Amino acid sequence: MGLIILFSFTIGLTLGRSENPDYSINERILQFKEEVTAFFQEEMGWSNEKKELKEQEVQAGQFRFLDVGQGSATLIQSEDGTNILIDTGRYEDKDKKILSYLDQYIGTGGKIDLLIFTHNDSDHIGYGDLILQYYNVQEVWMNGYDSTSKIYERILDALAQSNAQYAEPKSGENHQIGPFLLEVLNPTVDPRSNPNDDSIVIKMTMGDFSAMLSGDASSRVEEAIIDSGRRAEIDASFDGAPWIQREFK
Repeated sequence: MGLIILFSFTIGLTLGRSENPDYSINERILQFKEEVTAFFQEEMGWSNEKKELKEQEVQAGQFRFLDVGQGSATLIQSEDGTNILIDTGRYEDKDKKILSYLDQYIGTGGKIDLLIFTHNDSDHIGYGDLILQYYNVQEVWMNGYDSTSKIYERILDALAQSNAQYAEPKSGENHQIGPFLLEVLNPTVDPRSNPNDDSIVIKMTMGDFSAMLSGDASSRVEEAIIDSGRRAEIDASFDGAPWIQREFK
């Protein structure tokens, strides 16, 4: 109440008295408006927030850790339509829930900018062949180490028949997928003794947010990455997790 009275009193003084007596009332109101705006910007730290937001063009995104039973599947999306799918769950899932999730979140036959199979265990590549057949997959990453399983062979067949680009990224590479910067932290050029430790591990950064997704890499590999100084806000390396959604911007 006191602030309103003081503000009204200031208006009266400003409009009633002016350095230029020839100013009209409209000119005095305009002068007062400019002085008040300058005061709040300088003294109280206010700024043109709309202009700043427009210049920064901040985008929002979502992590969806999908419930695919005893397996792993993570869908990362941004508001510009970029979709990154990391692993595709377990092939024994008779309900094929991974396909239902993708239909819901990207649409039947929708675009997947990047599909990453972190490694070739059956609980990470299940129905990967159907995803390559049913959706518009732009690019596929695999760790480059073969497997003798039938599901792995089906994925290779589906990949050969698709229009997707194929890559086997190694530690030290950086890739920009839409608004996401992907830093490859694993595997290294030299294979490890444990196949899980050759999982593709990435650090995904968008704006001020970053996350490390590490497939089935052991804690020894994760600790080595962390000790190297390449930290991230969350570690999403777990199987059989319930559906979780995390928004970030």
